[in-house]
Formats: sequence, structure tokens, C-alpha cells
Amino acid sequence: MLKKLRFFRSRFSSSRACLATIAALLVCVVSLGCGKKKDARATPAETARRSLETALAAWQNGSPAGEIASASPPIQVVDSVWLKGRKLDSYEILNETTEADGVRNFSVRLKLANPSASEETQYIVKGISPVWIYRKEDHKRSQSWNGY
Repeated sequence: MLKKLRFFRSRFSSSRACLATIAALLVCVVSLGCGKKKDARATPAETARRSLETALAAWQNGSPAGEIASASPPIQVVDSVWLKGRKLDSYEILNETTEADGVRNFSVRLKLANPSASEETQYIVKGISPVWIYRKEDHKRSQSWNGY
């Protein structure tokens, strides 16, 4: 034990050098654990877009909101407007962005019927099987403690 202590003292003759070394080690350890990493379950870009198009086409064709099991991979849709029974006349995917963790965001223009309205909304697409598609405000509610 004394030999180890002597070695340590000879390597770090001043307390300032010792503190600097410890601080450098802490910075290294913290920096390794920081930063968002891409989720292994992140939806590939092509699959995300195809899944969103499939879901919106199903809505346009009168399918109920929720699970689209016939799709490959299966799709689960969480959209309160669709769930309330609003009809979709048409849609246009405007753009796509990807967050650091791989979650895909789409801006979509929807033309709704009964009553007729046009709106621009955001959809969040994530997961592999099933692929989850959330209207952005529904995703926020699902992440809160209060839920719906």
C-alpha cells in the first residue's frame, strides 16, 4: 500500500496537478455520456414517409383511426382529429425533418370535410414495428402525466 502511495505522490507532486488530472478525467467521463444518440428503433426515412402516406390514404378512404395491421410494417396512428370522425378530403406532405435521436417530423397540409377546413399540422413518426404516427399535439399529451 505504501509503495502505491509513494508512486501516486511521485506522479502528482502538487495538489494542483492532482486536481487538474481529476477534473480532466471527470470531463472525459461526462462527455462520453452526454449527447443524444440515434435510437436503434428510429424509423428509416423511406419507411417513415411511406407509413405516413399509407396512414393518410387510409384516413382519406374512410378507415378508422388506430391500427393499420395490413400495412408492412404495421402502423399505429394516434390522431385525435381523425379519431373524432373528421373526414379527410386530401393531404400534402410539405417537408420532413429528423431530430438528433432519429425521430422523424413531417409537416402536412390537410383538407378536411364536414365542416370544410384546411390546416397545416405536424406528424411525428417513430418506431420499427409497429411504426407509430402521432399528430404532434397528441404526442405531447401522451408524454405528459395527465394524458388525454
